[in-house]
Amino acid sequence: MSRKIQILEEAMKLFAEKGYHAASMQEIAERSGIAKASIYNYFKSKEEMAISIFRYHYEVLFKKISEIGEDEDLTPRERFIRQLTVQLQEFNRHKHFVRMRMGEQALRVNEELSKVVANIRSETMKWYCSQLLEIYGESHKQYVLDCATMLNGMMKEYLFYIFMDDKKLSLERIPSFMLDRLDSVMHGFKEADEPLLSFELMKSFFEEEQQPPTPFHQMLQTIADFEQFLVNQPDYSEGIERVYVSLRALREELQKKEPKKVIIEALVSLLSSYDVKGIQTYIQLLHKQISAL
Repeated sequence: MSRKIQILEEAMKLFAEKGYHAASMQEIAERSGIAKASIYNYFKSKEEMAISIFRYHYEVLFKKISEIGEDEDLTPRERFIRQLTVQLQEFNRHKHFVRMRMGEQALRVNEELSKVVANIRSETMKWYCSQLLEIYGESHKQYVLDCATMLNGMMKEYLFYIFMDDKKLSLERIPSFMLDRLDSVMHGFKEADEPLLSFELMKSFFEEEQQPPTPFHQMLQTIADFEQFLVNQPDYSEGIERVYVSLRALREELQKKEPKKVIIEALVSLLSSYDVKGIQTYIQLLHKQISAL
C-alpha cells in the first residue's frame, strides 16, 4: 500500500468516527505515522483529501465492475448479480468509507465534492439502467428508470442495516434477492401503466453539461491520471514523494485564474528530472499539452 493510500484509509476511519468537520489534519497525520507538515505533500487541504477518498474508492469499484462486464460467458442476469455482489464486497472491505458516505456531513464539504458525488450517483444509475435493460429487454424500457431507482433505494437501505446498524445479512444473498423482487415489479406492470420517471424527465440528471476541454483542463486530467499511476505503485519512495509535491504545485498553478506558462514549463521540466520508473509517458503528454497553451 502506498503512503498516499495509507493516509486516505486512515482519514476515512477518522471521518467515519468523528465526522468530517471534527477530524483534524493533525489527527490524520498522527494515525498515518507521519508529521503534519508531510501530509501536505500529498493533499493541500482536508477538502482535497475528502474528494480523493471518493474518487479513489469508486475508481477501484467501477474498474472491477467493468471487468465482470467483459465476461461473455455470463448471462446478463448472472453478470449483474456478480457485479452487485462485488459492489457489496467492496463496500464491506471499506466499511469506514460507507459510514463516511452515509454520514450527514459527507456531502457538505465544498462544491467540488458535491459535483463528484453527483457524478458518481449519475454513473451508478446509468449502470443500473443498462443492466436492467439487458435483463428485461426493450419491451420494458419505459419502466427501467423506476426500477433502477427502486434498486438503488433497496441497496442503500441494506447497506445502512449492515454498516450503520450492524445487522448480520448475507452479502451474497442480497443481489439475487433484490432482482427476484424486481422480477415481480417488472412483470406486474400493466400495458396502461405510466412510469413515474421518464427518460425525458431525467435527461438533465444523466447528461453532463458538455464544454470543450481547454489545454488547462486536459493537463489537469493528465495530472489526475499521473497521480493514479503513482497511487498504484507498490513501493513508496522519496522520488515518488518529490513527484507528488511537483504535481501538486503544477495543479495549483493550472487552477489559478491566469496560469503562467513559464511556471508550468518549469514545473514540468522539474518532473522530467526525477528518476522514477514509468512516469515519462505522462511527462511527455504534459509537454505536448504545454505546446497548445
